[in-house]
Amino acid sequence: MPRTEAAFPWRTWRSVVARVVLCAARAIAAAGLLMLSMGAGAWEHEGSKVEFSEYREGIIEALREKNRPYFLLFSAEWCHWCHEFGDNTLTDDRVAEYLNANYTSIFIDADVHSAAYLKYRATGLPFTVFLNPDTSPHFRYSGTLYAYDFLTVLKQVNMNVAQGISVEGSDARELAYEPPAQLVRAELENAGGKFRDGILESFDPLAHGLGKGEKALYPRTFLFLLSGNGSDIRPGAITSVHRAVDRAIERIYDPVEGGFFRFAETRDWKVPHYEKMADLNAGAVLLLYRLNEVSPTPTLVEAADKTLDYLRTTLYDRKIGVFLSFQEANTRYYALNSPQQRSTAKTPSVIEKVFTDRLAPTITYLLEVLDYRPDAELKKQIVSSVEFIAREIEAQGALKRYYTVDTAQWSGNGTLQDYALVARMFMDASLRLKSSRYRDLARLTADKAIAEFYDKSIGVLTDPSLGDTDDAEFLMEVNGLLAGTLMELNQDGAYSALVDAIVRYFSATSEIFEERLWEGENWEFTERYVPYLRAVDRYLGGPKLAAQQQ
Repeated sequence: MPRTEAAFPWRTWRSVVARVVLCAARAIAAAGLLMLSMGAGAWEHEGSKVEFSEYREGIIEALREKNRPYFLLFSAEWCHWCHEFGDNTLTDDRVAEYLNANYTSIFIDADVHSAAYLKYRATGLPFTVFLNPDTSPHFRYSGTLYAYDFLTVLKQVNMNVAQGISVEGSDARELAYEPPAQLVRAELENAGGKFRDGILESFDPLAHGLGKGEKALYPRTFLFLLSGNGSDIRPGAITSVHRAVDRAIERIYDPVEGGFFRFAETRDWKVPHYEKMADLNAGAVLLLYRLNEVSPTPTLVEAADKTLDYLRTTLYDRKIGVFLSFQEANTRYYALNSPQQRSTAKTPSVIEKVFTDRLAPTITYLLEVLDYRPDAELKKQIVSSVEFIAREIEAQGALKRYYTVDTAQWSGNGTLQDYALVARMFMDASLRLKSSRYRDLARLTADKAIAEFYDKSIGVLTDPSLGDTDDAEFLMEVNGLLAGTLMELNQDGAYSALVDAIVRYFSATSEIFEERLWEGENWEFTERYVPYLRAVDRYLGGPKLAAQQQ
């Protein structure tokens, strides 16, 4: 039977599930389940009653012969709610039996398989994707459900599939992007201004921060708003960013040990998700120092210093000399408001893995932090972390996805994002540490990315593991990072044609940006625009590449 659009309004079905997720999360919190402490090795799919297959490229197509709908579960070791879902939902006999009888279940580590996370347009964790038996999308949502509610969703999805009903609908498609045939210089010159104006208009006038839903710090975006000399900064930018940062310090900052939590669920910055991420905190440190530079405030310096100390101690592995990527959440622990109280509690586990796409931006931020805190010991830690990646790419000629401390092994192939971030890291390290070797490594990394990911048919770099996903904003981010690096390596003009192509290809993304502002959801998308806009600033300030302009 061919699939049709659901007679029952699918938007209503999606909103029902969204309400169920929210109510279940609140009920779990009220019941005190948030107080549970999970160990770093407590993976919900290991020994699970659910018959999971571990994700690998091609596995979904390989299992298509089962002719069942798919249940894809995106999770992460550091994710508290992922563990809640595993311990309080997937352990239920009714849920496990129904999944095993009716679904093909696939477990996906969102950090290890970041390309799959993008491919299936996951947002948040845990994230559930249901596919039709032909592997086309059926329905997806973010969040944790109780067993009864999750079983209801499983049965409804299975019934829809049996009736040939498609719940996902046309609304599930990505925002379409059509690259321009030519570069219009005037539009390029206005791109940064449009971005700044759009962001500033989107700050919450009541609770502060971006948007009127979940709240978080967005270091790239906020730093971009504060870039330039005093006269270059948009009116209201300092005030808007300052108010957001002040609220973040009040609500999602750990005043005992330092460090910012991942985000808060509500508009008024309540219900924090207590995970701490290395790259987010390194960016927060730089943001606070920069904000203090343009608007001096003692609390900014205090929070920046304490967060920097947190990164240099808790998230730095002195045995191997590198910054680790995550620390788990623990609501009970972070409710303790003094060092004395915490001294007798179990400290949340630090995940003993190093992810390339977390380490590279952590180092990039900290290299700039040296301008504000020229500390010799911090510099040694940064250099040691740069060397951690440098040794691997020099030895293997390629990047790996992540490193596991207890096995001392690198695993997984580097993604396009990994290469773009590491090339940028090496370039910044070469400039700030005055190292020609790091400059050579920036070129090696960029050349490897081009060799592996350049798509001749469109003239920019793409990642084949994303499949046919049309995520123009992700491609803009990674190509923007690479273009910025290539322009600094381009003394001989070898990269000029590729830089021209990248700048032109993404020069019409302002239309997608305007649609995103209208939607007003998941403001993390703003972080993807900044690398491209910074590359555009450099491009416009360099030699006129008239062949691409009109």
